This record gives sequence, C-alpha cells and structure tokens, in this order.
Amino acid sequence: MTSQRTHTTFKEIAEETRHESAKTLFRKAQIASRLAKTVRRGRRRLYQVKHIALAEALRIAPDLFHVSIDTRHHVGLDLIVLDARNALHTHPSWIRDSMKHSA
Repeated sequence: MTSQRTHTTFKEIAEETRHESAKTLFRKAQIASRLAKTVRRGRRRLYQVKHIALAEALRIAPDLFHVSIDTRHHVGLDLIVLDARNALHTHPSWIRDSMKHSA
C-alpha cells in the first residue's frame, strides 16, 4: 500500500491556477478570433481582444504553449499551440504590440 500525499503546497496551487488562467485566456482568444471572422462591425475590436488575451496567456504561462512559424498553411504567421486540438495563428508583431498595450 503506497501512501499518497494529500496536502498540496502553495507553489503547486499557484502553478495550477496560473496554467488554468492561461488556458482560459487562450480559449477567450480562440472565441474572439472565430467571432471576428463572422461579424462585420466590431471585427477590429475582436481581433484586439484576441491578441491581448493571447499575449497575456503567453506572459502568464509561456511554458504551457509551443510557438512555431507556420511554413505549410499560412506562411509568415506564428502558430501558437496549446495542445493537439487547440492552436491559433497570429502575426509576431501583433503579439508584440498587444504586450505593449497590456503592460
């Protein structure tokens, strides 16, 4: 019989909360991106929400995401991947600009 640790340290709780916050922001960015593709009015604002949420998620938990340059579908855009089913395309300068505005 193995003894399981029942107490979680503050550091573990903080790490889990940080990852959940980053995932929530990433989902918000995904929703804003999908909405921006379907609406006419407010498209610019939705893309701003997407980029600010994405920049904040990358700032909070950079170890949670894999960022690569997409060379197959959208040449020149960054592909930011959370897991196998969740990814977003964005331009590197858009993220940089969003990080300046969110700081």
